Amino acid sequence: MTSARSSRLPWRRRSTMSCLDDHPNIHEILAILARVPQLTNYEIERLANGWRDNSFLASARNRALSPTSPLIIDVLAAFDRVDAVFFDQLDDLADTSESAPTKRMVNTALKAIRDSLAAAYARPILRRAEYIALIGPWHRALPAEETIPGGIVTRTAAIEELLQALVPLSTRCHDPESGRLFAKLAAAAASRDAEATTVAREAAWQRAVSSARKRQWMLLRQTVHDTLNRACARCGSSRRAAVESADAVESVRALCADAVCGVLMADALEPAMVRALVDPAAKLLPSPRTPASD
Repeated sequence: MTSARSSRLPWRRRSTMSCLDDHPNIHEILAILARVPQLTNYEIERLANGWRDNSFLASARNRALSPTSPLIIDVLAAFDRVDAVFFDQLDDLADTSESAPTKRMVNTALKAIRDSLAAAYARPILRRAEYIALIGPWHRALPAEETIPGGIVTRTAAIEELLQALVPLSTRCHDPESGRLFAKLAAAAASRDAEATTVAREAAWQRAVSSARKRQWMLLRQTVHDTLNRACARCGSSRRAAVESADAVESVRALCADAVCGVLMADALEPAMVRALVDPAAKLLPSPRTPASD
């Protein structure tokens, strides 16, 4: 009887998991994260107008964000990434009575986005009504046919490949191969032409702003930061912290973030600038496809 019941409830098969790859709802989670940096002002307004709060939603939200919810640390990290994407937009809004509703609109839309992520992550433990209530504003504002399928950013497979190539670095304190790769990346970061890199990064940022890819840029850099800052499953990164300097870690983060953002903006930059941003990291990472080989 128990077996027959569980077969009708596929989302309740696994309430504990160690990483996002194990999550039964991974595709919806990645689809939401992929769509956030590309939201238009109209879609932000739809999300804000659709968000609601009441006792039932508050209870569902508490359940989704409970300490025992699946991958709760990942959920909170995703909240931080999404918030970071919108911080600049909120700061750009003048603090006047005319713009205050716009600030409130963006902040309310962020609540709808957080609810949708909480629902997607917690779907294995939520009741159907709770899941639908939390994710409803997202689905109504962005029907399925409008939602971009999985991947952090789907503009090019090279971006996803570069991001995936960074994941093993979280084990660099115990895996010799990952440790050697990190050391090579740190050496490449130290030997970069600082002036050429700064000029290329600034040009890429300006193109990102003018081509409505600012949110993608910010989310990608935050994703690189989170990936390289991920705790080691064996030692919690205590061993790593003892042997790595903060400057070396920050230089590798900047190197890898520049590479990913360089790929993002490759269509809007001169080839020399793309190479300045992408090549130092991409040449060392496992088999990424860079713009030069696309």
